[in-house]
Amino acid sequence: QEDTLALMGAADFRFVFFGVESPDSAVLERTRKTQNVGVSAVEAARAFNAHGMIVYGSLILGFDGETAATVGNMIDLVQESGIFPTLIMPLHAFPNTQLQVRLAREGRLFDSSRQQLASHQMFDLAATGLNFVTDRPRRQILEDLRRLLRTVYEPRRHAERVIKMSAQLRPAARHRPPPRQLAARLFGFTRFALAQTFRPGGASLWGTLAKVALTHPAALEAVASLAVIQASYAEQSRLYVAALE
Repeated sequence: QEDTLALMGAADFRFVFFGVESPDSAVLERTRKTQNVGVSAVEAARAFNAHGMIVYGSLILGFDGETAATVGNMIDLVQESGIFPTLIMPLHAFPNTQLQVRLAREGRLFDSSRQQLASHQMFDLAATGLNFVTDRPRRQILEDLRRLLRTVYEPRRHAERVIKMSAQLRPAARHRPPPRQLAARLFGFTRFALAQTFRPGGASLWGTLAKVALTHPAALEAVASLAVIQASYAEQSRLYVAALE
């Protein structure tokens, strides 16, 4: 595994995606995601960071075996690991998966869930998830989802994660854009940062950039990239929360 990480670093990989799904080992084992149980997401994130890679991750609510503590454990995991959550959604039983087969056998699958993904009808899985009778109260899952979305994209929490990640990130940055492209990127980011100044989290953005520039300047490019992504996901999460409510 270390050899693979070294090769990825040498090839200048900069981003990887973790299907974290749940912080609870019992839930992962029950859903047969045993590959997630043997490795600590926190340690794995540090290993990838050490080879210059930023870690994105997914979190899913609605698995059998979850408890009221699950969402708090998710928030703690995100903060401790420094991963950036790019996929937060309720569980969906996709056609022809083990999950769908099991739920159908147990009589818990909604009839509408048999719609094939090849259909021309467009739909958002974030809004059409939990297409089955859930193990715990459906309202509780959706309230937890709302709490998760509201919390992980808070500017203060994002800043804490980014500073933690930047301290353990060792970017190789073997590829450098030509001067004209680099100047265009710097100009674009400056416009973005100035536009964010008077928006929620603007002060946090400038404070984070200043702290990383002073303590871990090699990670500044990664931090700038995450700032742009954070702004997009924070806006998206507000729309999602409004839909949930």
